[in-house]
Amino acid sequence: MPGLASCVYEFGLFRLDPGERRLFREGRPIALRAKIFDTLCVLVEVHGHLVDKDDLIHRVWPDAVVEEGNLAHNISALRKTLGEPATGQKYVETVPGRGYRFVAEVREVKRRESGPWGESRLQAAKPAFALVQRRNELQRLDQCLERALSGTRQVVLVSGEAGIGKTTLVDAFAEQARGKTALWYGYGQCLDHRGPGEAYMPVLEALSRMCRGTAGEDLIDFLARCAPTWLVQMPWLS
Repeated sequence: MPGLASCVYEFGLFRLDPGERRLFREGRPIALRAKIFDTLCVLVEVHGHLVDKDDLIHRVWPDAVVEEGNLAHNISALRKTLGEPATGQKYVETVPGRGYRFVAEVREVKRRESGPWGESRLQAAKPAFALVQRRNELQRLDQCLERALSGTRQVVLVSGEAGIGKTTLVDAFAEQARGKTALWYGYGQCLDHRGPGEAYMPVLEALSRMCRGTAGEDLIDFLARCAPTWLVQMPWLS
């Protein structure tokens, strides 16, 4: 899949690494047949946009003539792998008579060869557009960081209506902060679930990502000493 190797995609509990041709769920690798993996890559690459059936077939089977049933089988297997029927989380939408659309929220991250202690090996992709009228908010976040570095514990909430740029603001702040000092930086997502769920899943997700990053073994050792019950909640790190 040319053009995808420089990015890794994260959605829900999954991380898709096209360059290494690997799919992870909560840090655990998931085996996928080659064409099913290619189908997922094509859909995730243009997430949020409709992919016509003919175009999808051509990209997954560029040198072969296949029936539409092969594609339908891939989509069905993909949905089962992502756990759509069991969790109720929607990933792949069918557009009748046209094709498919990947509808889950996707986060793109870029590879980095190395970084200082505590930095993830994956760096959040820079926003495609510049921040507008967010200098005051960035300055306030920077002041909170300075207080944290001086030893004052804090929780900072960034709130607002959907679509106003909260994620972009936080990504810009994190990029700015990493340029000033070495620090641990993790993020977790809150997703809607049907039925009971883990109340601290975003925190566990953030810790899991940091443990899989550069110097992650140091964090695992720290958790084993100071928060062993948290580590128990992430058995895939053992």
